Amino acid sequence: MPLAWSVTAQPATVTVPVIEKDSAELAASARAAAVGVSRLLLEVAEDNDAARALYAAAGFTGIARRPAYYRRPDAPAAGALVLARDLV
Repeated sequence: MPLAWSVTAQPATVTVPVIEKDSAELAASARAAAVGVSRLLLEVAEDNDAARALYAAAGFTGIARRPAYYRRPDAPAAGALVLARDLV
């Protein structure tokens, strides 16, 4: 499944396809900084350990929690962690 980072800064949105983790992360950060983005934010399900590990390795840290954010038809709702990474 192809992945992509999308970065929005008014008035531009930059989307960088993820091909190789390290080079894609660097490219996304550089492009975001080039359009004036100083901080990246994202949300991840609390129980998504693989994604949380990936984002931690990319320098994201938790700044907030949203209880019962991800509604699931056959399971209890999962909380979301809001993660941030400063670019400057």
